[in-house]
Amino acid sequence: MTEAGTGGSSSGREPLRPDATIDEIQARVSHLSAESAPDGDQIEPSVAPAPEAPAPKAKRTRLLGGLGAVGIGLVILVAKVGFKLLAVGVAATALSGAFGSRYDQLPANQRQSFEQRYDAALGTSLDNLSDKDRSARMSELVTHGAARLDDPSLVLWTQLDARAAAATDTKTCAEIARGWFTKGADQATVSAAVAKSYESLSTDDYGAVLDLDLKAIEAETAGTPAVRSVTDAAMEPVFGSLDAFFATADGQTIDAMSSGTAATDEAACSALRNLQSAAATLPTDQFAVWAVWTSVP
Repeated sequence: MTEAGTGGSSSGREPLRPDATIDEIQARVSHLSAESAPDGDQIEPSVAPAPEAPAPKAKRTRLLGGLGAVGIGLVILVAKVGFKLLAVGVAATALSGAFGSRYDQLPANQRQSFEQRYDAALGTSLDNLSDKDRSARMSELVTHGAARLDDPSLVLWTQLDARAAAATDTKTCAEIARGWFTKGADQATVSAAVAKSYESLSTDDYGAVLDLDLKAIEAETAGTPAVRSVTDAAMEPVFGSLDAFFATADGQTIDAMSSGTAATDEAACSALRNLQSAAATLPTDQFAVWAVWTSVP
């Protein structure tokens, strides 16, 4: 995939800011609708408008699990905080001195390489921080650093996340799903769940996650390459392709969770696993766009 698909934008399709408000998100949906929906032919939005705000039109498209394609993207975007920050539990725990048995299963030369890279990237910058502040700093580095990685790295990371969610237990998977779909989910809980899910991976895959964690940290501390972005136009065909493989019940679960309605562990986990399975059916170029989009705060 070239940067043309995920870089700058034109014609008013610039990416939303990470701190965009609900009103701004809804305004974007309204703008997209005005471009494509025939006059007088509207579909109700899947996310309720803010009080006293006019209801925006959703983009006219095929339905995805009962939600418009823009709707399912909007549902995820509302809660989207940079999914790769959830991996911080692995690096923060395994590489800051609190070595666990899973990390110790990696080959000695691989552990030594990781620790040398960790020290080179961070030096003593975290030494005087509290555990809470250290975790917050690591979270920031991984979150923003992941948005600088290339397509192959983010494609692999997205595949590893899906393998981990599929292999872990339902409760852990559900906590991860709440991090994806529920605005304001407790990130410490979600981060711990992601770290636990990675323990279900093979030794090689677990090592690959740590390598990606470190690549993100290295990229962010170096300030290069540039932060990636994904345009609305690039995401539209991705959501359209997901339509054919995503069940109505899962779409309804995601919609409800994003609106603050509690979901059972089984329903939440099923929605996440099935979304990841649907994403795995995407054409190679669309999966790369999906991988970048889910990695950019």
